[in-house]
Amino acid sequence: MVSGVPACSSFRVEGGELKPAGGVPVSDRGFRYGQHFFETIAVKGGRWGFYQEHLQILQRSGGAAGFVVREEDWAVVEKAPEHPLFRGNPQEGVVRLFWTAGDGGPADPPGIGRIYFTVEHGEVGSVGGKLKLGVKECLREVWWNGWKTGNYWARLEILRAGRKEGMDEMILVSPRGEVVSVCLANVFVRVNGEWLTPPIDDGARPGVVRGFLLREGIGREAKVAARDLEQVEAILVCNSRLGPVRGVLLKDGKQIGGEESEAEFFEELWQKFCQAAWGV
Repeated sequence: MVSGVPACSSFRVEGGELKPAGGVPVSDRGFRYGQHFFETIAVKGGRWGFYQEHLQILQRSGGAAGFVVREEDWAVVEKAPEHPLFRGNPQEGVVRLFWTAGDGGPADPPGIGRIYFTVEHGEVGSVGGKLKLGVKECLREVWWNGWKTGNYWARLEILRAGRKEGMDEMILVSPRGEVVSVCLANVFVRVNGEWLTPPIDDGARPGVVRGFLLREGIGREAKVAARDLEQVEAILVCNSRLGPVRGVLLKDGKQIGGEESEAEFFEELWQKFCQAAWGV
């Protein structure tokens, strides 16, 4: 535990103040129905990576869904990395920011939402690593407007089944036969020397690492058909905790991607990502 920081790893913004959370009321629709949005912020050296970009994504999603938050509470959220409770907490790990729909019935419009932060200490990034990937055709939609919400049940069931087969992640394929993402991250595939990532309209999430890669000119949005996966030359998986990391697709006894010749590209990409996210 960092000196001066409470043992509680969860915090709530209320009345323009940040305080230990003490739990989520069972009346909150974020708890009852999974009606909440969240962002995962990777922290390294006490620096919150891409925090303003995370807030912009959260505001867009919440605004589109009609979520409401008090101005004095949002002012605290905007300056959270500077708050004494978060100085060096964590030094390395992730901070998750949640915005709930507040109290109300299942058919009610969103009320005054609640804002929570959770702190998780641990290593960030997977430079030099590889993720073993399988493929799962989904018989039902497991995404919603690309939003990051609490409704992860279907994704987690797919991930759990994949890990029983020795996979680290599973590439999700829509009922239309199009690649969407992996269960807990976005995905890029390299085809004919060009990196491609599925569009948001197809269910990919507007994550900050995905956004960074697109801004850097590392790939573009394009539909990726499941039948084309065996033709890809390399695979990249990305989220805030992992950063950009190599993927290896294991399918029908074959390995796609993960060649050692890709190592230099991914190491250089990781260094560029670290500089952009944390200035290190």
